[in-house]
Amino acid sequence: MGCYAMTPADYTKFGGFFDKVIRDYHGDETGAKKHVTDWNTTADADYDVKKLGQDELSMRVRVGRNLVGFNLPGKMDKAERVAFEQRMLPAFDQLIEKYGGKVHSLTPDFGDNG
Repeated sequence: MGCYAMTPADYTKFGGFFDKVIRDYHGDETGAKKHVTDWNTTADADYDVKKLGQDELSMRVRVGRNLVGFNLPGKMDKAERVAFEQRMLPAFDQLIEKYGGKVHSLTPDFGDNG
C-alpha cells in the first residue's frame, strides 16, 4: 500500500504523517538521516550503453515530483496532464539531442507533440 500527496500543499498539511511513513520506510527512527543528491559527474564519464553490450535503451520518466503551477499526478485531469507534458517537451528535446530517442506520451490522444 502506498500514500500519495495530491497537491504540493499536502506535504505541509499532512507532514506529520508523511514524515513518519518516510522515516519508517528508510529505517530512520530519529529523523537524523539526510539524503544528499549529487548530480556532478566527472568530465570523462562515458554513458555509451553500447559499450556495455546493450543495443537499445529504454527510459521511463516517472512523474513523482511536481512543477510549480501543476497538481501532483494523482489530482491531474487530462487537460492538466497534457499541459504538463507539453511543458516538459523542451527538456526532453535537449535529452533527445544529446542522447537520441523518442518521447511516447502515456496520455491518451496527446497529439502530434507527444
